[in-house]
Amino acid sequence: MKKRLPEMCLLAVEAALEKKADKVLILDVRGHCDYTSFIMVCHGEVPPQVQAIADSIMEKLKGKAELHHVEGYPQGRWIVLDYYDVVIHVFEEDLRYYYQLENYWVEVPHWWFREDGTPIVMEPEPVRG
Repeated sequence: MKKRLPEMCLLAVEAALEKKADKVLILDVRGHCDYTSFIMVCHGEVPPQVQAIADSIMEKLKGKAELHHVEGYPQGRWIVLDYYDVVIHVFEEDLRYYYQLENYWVEVPHWWFREDGTPIVMEPEPVRG
């Protein structure tokens, strides 16, 4: 059951990778989340890199998607970019592994991206009851 990602997601991934974001992931939460269709998670090593990743994403999506809200930019440890259909979390590495957002969505497809932008799709794990 592989679905395609919209161009907005692919542009955000490209922008993040241009600034050397690590472990870029898109969660396809369509039908599982009431506030967005996709969640993107990535990280940088230090706050200036986290801010540069967020800047790159905002620049790449300017004019292509409506930015509803930005949170956490001044600190640069966990920046949230809310584009309605895509909510993007850019973390500093230690915070990403502390919160582990991707573990809250094991039942949805995970799109991991290699450094060259090639996606690896992991289908959802079966829910055990």
